[in-house]
Amino acid sequence: MSGTQRPRIAVFGSVNTDLIVFAPRIPAPGQTVHGNDLLVSGGGKGANQAVAAARLGAHVSMIACVGRDDFGLARHRELASEGIDVIGVAFVEDAPSGVALIIVDPTGQNAIAVSPGANKRLTAEFARANRPALDLANVALFQLENPLDGTIEAARIARDGGARVILNPAPAPSAPLPPELLALIDVLVPNEHEATALSGIQVLDFESAIASARAILAHGVGTVVVTLGDRGAVVVDARRQNAIPAWSVTAVDATGAGDTFCGALACALGRGEEIEAATRFAACAASISVTQPGARAGMPYLDDVKRALAAVDA
Repeated sequence: MSGTQRPRIAVFGSVNTDLIVFAPRIPAPGQTVHGNDLLVSGGGKGANQAVAAARLGAHVSMIACVGRDDFGLARHRELASEGIDVIGVAFVEDAPSGVALIIVDPTGQNAIAVSPGANKRLTAEFARANRPALDLANVALFQLENPLDGTIEAARIARDGGARVILNPAPAPSAPLPPELLALIDVLVPNEHEATALSGIQVLDFESAIASARAILAHGVGTVVVTLGDRGAVVVDARRQNAIPAWSVTAVDATGAGDTFCGALACALGRGEEIEAATRFAACAASISVTQPGARAGMPYLDDVKRALAAVDA
């Protein structure tokens, strides 16, 4: 890791409470499956990515909305305890905090349903009210769990302030992303399902992931990093197309692995890493994250990733 500067990352995104049940299988429609005791933890793609980046050494500002309820108060305290700047986390009086219902099977795969609640309040007006945090960032990180108008405006503010803009297009969009948003993105980070939805090319392996990424590049995105779970990722831009392998680990729960990858990628790029080295760093962090249950329990700290990288490089 060649970069030495401490990244300044603004995360404009969702804050949820995850209600998790580990079950012998993910139920089919109409089926009831008995699982283990309920696990309650912090979640939301935005908050997860903020935690991942903060644990890896970044100065992180979270820009988000929560309800003034028990879940919202708990998530606010939790983010602050991770060292995240929560001045931009607003309490709203007339909406509940976001909640995600998650079922995890023995292989670590999951099914998720989300009630966005206060996350719907991340509008363009809200983005403008948080211009100072976006202006100070050298990387700005976004997802698709919030209103598009707010995401576009926040990305525009961040880009105008000189930040590198990263979008994790999750959950997978049901319609093409607006050209004005795509034009603002320096690095797009879809998984195979999101890349398929955005490109129309079914992503099954490294070769199809590269083809999908090239189709997405044609819409004005600077770089596409397609994540492929336990197979790793591909990095594609106008000059390169490279496969980055994953680390071999025993997966317990894949929840939050993609968020760990995005937070780690933002951290490495903000530190001055080149895209390939940053993707390798992110793949290593994501691999570590799946070894414990819950979206955040396995999210590594910087020393954890350094040790894992050193072991491979030795």
